[in-house]
This record gives sequence, structure tokens and C-alpha cells, in this order.
Amino acid sequence: MSRLKRAETVLQAAEQWKERCLLGGGSMFWEDKKLWTAENFQVLLDRFPEQPQSMTGPVLRERLDDVSADVKRLATEVRWFDYLSEPKISVGRKTRALRDMWEWLGESYPADNNLVSDAMLAGVVKTNMASHRAYEYRFLCERMIAWESLDADQQSDLLDDPWAFGHWIRSKEDPRPRMLLNVLCYFLFPDYFEPIGSDRGKVEIVREAVQHLDVRPIRGDPVAVDRSLLRIRELLETENPGVEVDLLNYSWNPPGPSPEPVPDLPVDYEAWYRHRFGETRVWLLAAGKGGNMWSRFRDAGVASVGWKDIGNLRKLGCAQKEILQALINTGEYENKPTNIAGALSNFCGEVEVGDTIIARRGHQQILGVGKVVGDYYYDSSRQDHWHTRRVHWNACEPPVDIPEENQGIAVKALIPITDKKTLTPIKDWEKWLYIMVRLVDQALGSPEPPEPYGVDEALADLFINGERFRRILSVFRSRKNLILQGPPGTGKTFIARRLAWCLLERKDSSPIEMVQFHQSYAYEDFVQGYRPTKTGGFTLQNGVFYEFCERARYDSSTPYVFIIDEINRGNMSRIFGELLMLIEADKRTEEYAASLTYGKMGDRFFVPPNVYILGMMNTADRSLAVVDYALRRRFAFEELTPAFSSPKFRSHLVDDNGIDPELVDVIQKRMDALNRKIREDSELGSGFEIGHSYFVPNEAGEGSDTWYDDIVKTQIAPLLREYWFDRSGDAERAVKDLLAGGS
Repeated sequence: MSRLKRAETVLQAAEQWKERCLLGGGSMFWEDKKLWTAENFQVLLDRFPEQPQSMTGPVLRERLDDVSADVKRLATEVRWFDYLSEPKISVGRKTRALRDMWEWLGESYPADNNLVSDAMLAGVVKTNMASHRAYEYRFLCERMIAWESLDADQQSDLLDDPWAFGHWIRSKEDPRPRMLLNVLCYFLFPDYFEPIGSDRGKVEIVREAVQHLDVRPIRGDPVAVDRSLLRIRELLETENPGVEVDLLNYSWNPPGPSPEPVPDLPVDYEAWYRHRFGETRVWLLAAGKGGNMWSRFRDAGVASVGWKDIGNLRKLGCAQKEILQALINTGEYENKPTNIAGALSNFCGEVEVGDTIIARRGHQQILGVGKVVGDYYYDSSRQDHWHTRRVHWNACEPPVDIPEENQGIAVKALIPITDKKTLTPIKDWEKWLYIMVRLVDQALGSPEPPEPYGVDEALADLFINGERFRRILSVFRSRKNLILQGPPGTGKTFIARRLAWCLLERKDSSPIEMVQFHQSYAYEDFVQGYRPTKTGGFTLQNGVFYEFCERARYDSSTPYVFIIDEINRGNMSRIFGELLMLIEADKRTEEYAASLTYGKMGDRFFVPPNVYILGMMNTADRSLAVVDYALRRRFAFEELTPAFSSPKFRSHLVDDNGIDPELVDVIQKRMDALNRKIREDSELGSGFEIGHSYFVPNEAGEGSDTWYDDIVKTQIAPLLREYWFDRSGDAERAVKDLLAGGS
């Protein structure tokens, strides 16, 4: 059971609350009063707006200034009830808030009552920070009103069945899970529910436990998750007799080495800062509300800020005064949004390429550290967070917890940690920055630089000679647009990525993007187009190539390689549109910028000079149209052929993979004979040959006679039957020749 020792005092109070308030409608502090009634909760609910911004003590008292004394007492008890669960607010802060509530009532604070003791107010349920308390209070009011509408038998049935109560408390149509519903379940049924206020936290525990215990993966609604947690607790208590099991802090793996203690600040702090950050600034950025934007930041390689859409900040000169006025003109802000304007102005005009951004979730966690690699740009394709910069992130996975003593972070979206003039941390930020850098370094370890990569490394992986590979690379570097064409299995994709790494001179896939064309692929997917929104309208969204070009534009010293698989499977003239001109190597400047089909009036676009396009074309696909001349003259073409006769192919199979040389002889002899037959066929030709990649082992242990037969039967034979679809005899004879002596 989850009646942890730290929760004994609170659970005793919860049992009293159940009898006095939930069932009796009474009070915990005023024994002669009927406070927990539907009528009183309705008054509270009417005073909490649908979209409340805050429920601090002063705001709460202001909203309830003219209600009855009993409603005020109920509001006080609701705050006390809330404090029983929340461990992240200090006991001292809770006590001060409750004293203020009693003073507001004009009554003496019951300091000697055990219900407000330090042990009672310590908090026992892992919850989120108190940033959405107003929503929680609305939820509690609504559920208490619904509870009062039940008759005595219905209430009794729910209190006799924990799972039925779990379903009932969630029956309100609210898409956002509420912390207090989990608190209520735990307070009423501590033998069935865990002291965890977050649905996500519960799911994470179950997912981890599935890997260690005989527990089924999560199925169904959140109550099913609670059932899984109960099963996990029962199993762990059986495995650990006499030991109190705390699922929140249970160690599934043996503990690793203790983290290195953080020393005092270095004697020469300025030298430390220069060594770590150079002549650049450091910024602290909130990754959306509760870190909800972090996955987008990390996956897209960006940092962004939102708020009410006021358009491109550059048109406002990135000036705080103009941005502030634009925000005020929206009519969406009750108070003057000075802090918001300052954050937007800094993000647009003060943050510079090379600066460091530390992404945070609330006051509690560091999510990642990134280097700014691009200037500000406005991305109108997004639903929110339009104001964007390119960032190379180093993600902290899992996030790094900020020590409690260092959680006093100002509640601002973007905070400059470094002074602009001195390029040293602003007063009061020195220790915070030093401690967090040390903790992040411990979590990430020393980052390994990308592995250097050049022609020699590429040739070690490939079956073509050095002279030819260098020629291909040289053509790609000068023309910027290259198509690797050839029959299936000639390693087009394999070579493409190595060409890209050679351009980068390192084994780094972050500046590489890959897509595959198909018959339905369109300009709107590739460049730009209108997409439906959830509200039934349409919004202009940038395609994958447009976004790729924007990334490259703000990282101009790095080659960016865009790889297109099956490039001739799509309608290329329609997909590229006006880009047919813009992708030419000598038109990669702003001088040739053109208006896009769906672009706004005055907006112009050009392909940056550091973008390289690498296409792959299967010459054996009969369904594909011939590449039109307009596109063909903008690309260099390189024909790849099977490499069965290459000594490097034989060495790879025999020396590197331990395949019997006699089997390699069979592969080379029979595949060379088959390809000769295909080349000499007037209806096929060299573009239909079959490549060596089919016989390159993917896993250790491959390379037996059975392995060879399986490849022929499941991959080569179907292809041959497609080639000679109207001459089945030729196809079957070819298959028979490949399997001669086999099964």
C-alpha cells in the first residue's frame, strides 16, 4: 500500500476531511459551520473566470471581497486542502499565505491546531508547480458541485469502489488532466492510488516498470494506469519484504557514481567565463509553458518565442518601444506588457550568432544548451511561436534538475545572463551560471566532436576507385546539383551520404536532409503552400526544402546537402516550380531572388550558395517519365554500375565478413552472367542490371548458401519476373541459373 510514513499525518487529516466535509458538508476549522456545500462552491465558481490568469492570495481575496463570510471560510479551507498535497511550496510560504487568509477573515490564526503544523503542510503528493492553481480550484468547485448532486447511495457506491471513483472524478469533459483529481483519489483511497499528481509521471513509472517486472504495457484510460501502478507496488513489496516502497524514488537500476560535488566559484571567474563562452553572451530561455516547446526546439534545431502575433519584428526595428505599442494595439493585454516587449526586442535585436542559449522548463530543469547559428527570422507558417532563430542544441536527456537553492529564477521568457558591455555575468547570476554549467557538463559528459571525414574514409567504404570518386565529388562541389543514376542495388543512397560527409569534411548528419519523391509529391510539400487548420481555415506553410534553405541561410559557412531519393518518381517541373532557375549554381545570390507562387507581396526567395542538391534515380523503373531537358541541364549526372567484378567487393565479403570464397565466386560469376544477359536484351539494357548491394551482408553471421538462395528467391527473382513479365520462360531460366546446384 502507498501509505508512506511521510504521509501518515496528512492521510489522517484526509480521513477527517472525508467524514466532515465530503460526506457531511461541514468544515475542518469551524465545527459549527456548513461550508463544503454546492451553494458555496457555486459562488466560488462564479468568481473564478473561465480563463483565470492567477489565483494568488491577493487576487483570490479581491475576487471574493463581497461574498459571505462562510464562502470566504470555504475559500480558506480550499487553500489549506490544496497545501496538504503540494511539496514544492515551502512550509513557511504556506504558513504566511494561510495567516493572510485568516487575517482577511478578521479572525485569529489557529497556530496551535495540528491541521496547520509543519508536518501537515510539508506536502505529500508529487505535483506540478503552482502556476495553474486557478484552473485546479475551478475543477475542485465543479466536482464538489457534481458530488452534491448525487444521492447518498450513489456517493456510498463510489466510496466503496476506488476504480469507479477514479472514473467518476475524471468524467468532466476537460482535455487537460488536473492535479487535484489525482490528489482526491489518493486522499480517499491511499491503498489503491499513488501520491502522484501528474498523469504523465504515472505513465513514465509504468513504462519503466514494464522493462523490469511482469507487468503488461499500459492499455486503456488513465484509471488503467492506476491499476498498473497498484500491480507494480504489489510486486515490489513482495520482492522487498519489510521495506517501504516509494515508486516516485524507486531505483530500477543500481545507482551509478555520485555526481561530482560542485566546488566554490573559481578564483578568476572572468577567465573561466572567457574559456567557456569566449566573447559571447549567455541567455536563459523558457522553452514554452512547462517546456512544451522543447521537442520542437530540439528536433527542428530552433529557438522561438510566441505571444500575440504582431508580425515580423524587423519591420518594427526590433525596438522595444515599437513592439510594446504593437502589443498594446492588439487589445489582448490588461496590463502594459513591458516584459514581453523586452523579451521580443532582445530575441530579435540583441541575441547574436554565436551566443549561448540555455533552455529551461519552469524553475526546475535545464533541458538543453545551444549555440545560436542564425539571425532572427519570422516564420508565418506556424500556429504560434513565430519569432525564430536557428540553434544547434545539445539536449540534456534526461533534463538536469536545478538545485532547490538555485531556483530563484525571474519569471521571464528570455533573460540575459551576461552583461552586454562587460561580457561577464550580471550580478547575482555568476554562481547560478557556474553551478548549472558544471551540472550540465556532468550530465552530458565531454561532447565528442564530429569524426573527421574525407575521401580516404569514403573510399574505405566504397567499391569504386579513388580517381572516379574524386571526380564525382569535384563535379558535385562545383555544380551544386548532382544526380546519381543507376539500376537497383548499386549503392546510390550509400554513396550519396558519403559525398555529403566529404563536402562537410566530417561525419555529421545534422546539415543533411533526405526526402523521397513519389507521384503525389507536390510543390506545396516541397516549397510552400496552404494547409488546412483545425479551425477550418487555411494557413500558409513552408515546405521541407524552403525550411532547409532557411536553416542553411543562417549557417552560411557550412555546406547543407539536400538528398532526394527516387527523384524522377515525382513530377519534377511541378515540384520545383520557379526553383528550376533558382537552383542553378550561378544564380545562388540575392540578385536572382524571385517571388514564390504563394509568397506574400514583396517577399522574395533565393537558394543559398551553401545548399547542395543530390538526387538518386532508379533507371530500371518503367513507370517513370524521362527527365525533362529543363531539369536535366541543371544537374550533373553520374552513372553507377554493379561492382561484382571489383576486387574491393570480393575483399569486403571474404576478408571483412568471412564469407566462403567459393560462394563469392558463385555470386560474382552468376550475377555477371545475368547482367550480361540483361544488357544484351533489346527491351532492357544496362539500366536494368542488378547491383551488388543485394549481396552486401547487413548482419553478422550472414553469408551461407541458404542466405544466397533466400536473396535470389525473395529479392532477385521477383525483379526478374517483373523485367520479363511477358516472357516468363526467360525469367524462370534466369532464376534457375542463379540457383543452379542450390535448392
